[in-house]
Amino acid sequence: MTDFKSGGTPNPDYDSEDINYIYQKTEFTDDVYIYGKLYAELSGDIVPDSDNTFNLGSSTNRWANIYSADLQLSNVGTGGNEVDGTEGIWTLQEAENDIFLINRKNGKRYKIKMEEVD
Repeated sequence: MTDFKSGGTPNPDYDSEDINYIYQKTEFTDDVYIYGKLYAELSGDIVPDSDNTFNLGSSTNRWANIYSADLQLSNVGTGGNEVDGTEGIWTLQEAENDIFLINRKNGKRYKIKMEEVD
């Protein structure tokens, strides 16, 4: 099998109709490659092993939708944003008729002004 990291195209040597199930707690100590569809039911966090290093999707392979509760945003430790170079920590929350932003560095709260469109 060709390795993704070396720039090759994976060529798995399995029957595409094979399905494998893991029903117990399993710890992988090396890279794990999954070819095909992955269905997972999780009861914990998914956390990368280093900060500000990995992406979820790419510019050409995007996720269609992200379903979440509040959205936590932070660019602390990145050297700042591209507009004014500062770093921030924000929470985006939705209400019945409004969307709110909370600045977690200074505690200020904002309501996004929206205009209804037809």
